[in-house]
Amino acid sequence: MIELKGLKIQLVDKTKLIPNSRNPRIEILTADIDDSLRDPKTTVGIKKPLVIFDDMEIAQGHRRHAAAMKFPHV
Repeated sequence: MIELKGLKIQLVDKTKLIPNSRNPRIEILTADIDDSLRDPKTTVGIKKPLVIFDDMEIAQGHRRHAAAMKFPHV
């Protein structure tokens, strides 16, 4: 874990993250997530990290989380 001015950067299990109930997008459809992520050889992962609260609720990055859940190698 790395701490920067009150922020913590750490690797967490993506299955433990909770979608934010205040997210304006009520339902995130994974069907429109780019299928180019399907090939693990060309995927480098998520470049912009998710922002989560201490209780594991997602603050920013709901679509990135949905992509990670759709493709296990992401």
